[in-house]
Amino acid sequence: MGRFERKIKQRMQRNVEDFDVWFAKNREKLGNFAAQSDEEEESENGVKKLKKKAKWLIPLAFVLLAVCVTLCFLPVMRGGQAPGSQPALTFGDEAVYNAEMTDEQIREVQAAKPVLSDFYIAAGRSAWLIKDDSLVFQTLDAELELTDYYLVTIQIEYNQYYNFIAKYMYEELETETSSGGYQIRYSQVGTDDSGLYLYRMRTEKDGQTIYWEIHCFEESIGQFIEQVFAG
Repeated sequence: MGRFERKIKQRMQRNVEDFDVWFAKNREKLGNFAAQSDEEEESENGVKKLKKKAKWLIPLAFVLLAVCVTLCFLPVMRGGQAPGSQPALTFGDEAVYNAEMTDEQIREVQAAKPVLSDFYIAAGRSAWLIKDDSLVFQTLDAELELTDYYLVTIQIEYNQYYNFIAKYMYEELETETSSGGYQIRYSQVGTDDSGLYLYRMRTEKDGQTIYWEIHCFEESIGQFIEQVFAG
């Protein structure tokens, strides 16, 4: 080793501080660094945990979503019958098509239902279920002349699940009576645009329901009920 190298080594050895002395001087800095390292480690662990938690929450969210969807569609999957709701078989005008009745068809209906025998029926329409062409409903435009004169829309129900547009109007009728085996409920609901008294009536017999919209001059349909149903 040359003289120059020996001088450098001697200088380096003089400048090297004893470790115990150096540690005593820098203990506080080392403590701060250790705490910072711990915080970073905790932070890193927290991030990792958060990531793991986030990954764990994703499938949980899908499970909760599936449960919500299942609950929403449970009435449909179970036949559509939730508490207080109508059956899944219920359908409206969108599920039927209408056809004008021929004179022969009108005569057949009138002959099959004695309750219609005294009416003059000017026209009629049938509603058929689109999916199977089954008869759902028939509407007859009829007239009846007694002491009073009655204009009547007669609606015969063949499928109880059909919700025609005005069905709700026949649900809460005030007066109840019976005649000729018919259970009858009706209400006066005011007057029509022509000033005639307007009644709505629902009758039931042998499992079939008929809905009646009656327009008349007198403020009573007692004679109508007696004439139509008593026979």
